[in-house]
Amino acid sequence: MSSSHENQQPQDLQTLSIRNYLNQTVLPLLMNGLTEVAKNKPENPIEFLADFLKENNPEDKDSL
Repeated sequence: MSSSHENQQPQDLQTLSIRNYLNQTVLPLLMNGLTEVAKNKPENPIEFLADFLKENNPEDKDSL
């Protein structure tokens, strides 16, 4: 369900506005994690979210 602009990585992330930077780098994974928190309703949602983010980090080659 990702749009084509989410898959495009600009050459220099430093030139992006804060909003565009977050939209391209953080929010897609964060929204997926928050959706999982809402579905699972874990006892410790912060720990659940942290684990989700670590396990699904596309920048971490070891998690793949």
